[in-house]
Amino acid sequence: MKKKIFILVGLICLMLMAGGIYIIATIETATSELDHLIKLHQVEILREHLLIQIKNVQSDIYLMGTRYESSPQKIETDVNNLHRISITCFDCHHSANVIQRLKNLNNGVEFYKNSIAKILKFKRATRPFRPDRRWSPRSTIWCTLPTANWRTKPALPWNIFPDQN
Repeated sequence: MKKKIFILVGLICLMLMAGGIYIIATIETATSELDHLIKLHQVEILREHLLIQIKNVQSDIYLMGTRYESSPQKIETDVNNLHRISITCFDCHHSANVIQRLKNLNNGVEFYKNSIAKILKFKRATRPFRPDRRWSPRSTIWCTLPTANWRTKPALPWNIFPDQN
């Protein structure tokens, strides 16, 4: 009788231990999946911030020469914010191909920043500037952004460059 009780208690302990291990494993899996989801959401937020900053800079450029134009200091601040946001993309750990795409994006932002600096320099030196809608530096940044994450593309309420596909 004692032997049967010890075996029964041992089996109950093994079942409780197996249940505890199962619960711990399930909690660990759910936690890691939620952590991955949070990281994806944070990347999405960073991407949307970058898109909004590009829109701000484009609005500043389109309004040049109108009565609603922004001051050159505000334009420079917006461009510097765009550059700062593009650099924050390197804060996370990425694979080699993602790092290369981010470097290309950052090079495009640098080119864009230099182009706007030339525009502001030209504007200070000559008559009011009217930007051409076919201005090329914007395509260097924009061509890499729509493929960065397909989830936000349908959610964006604006089309910054209507003349591009």
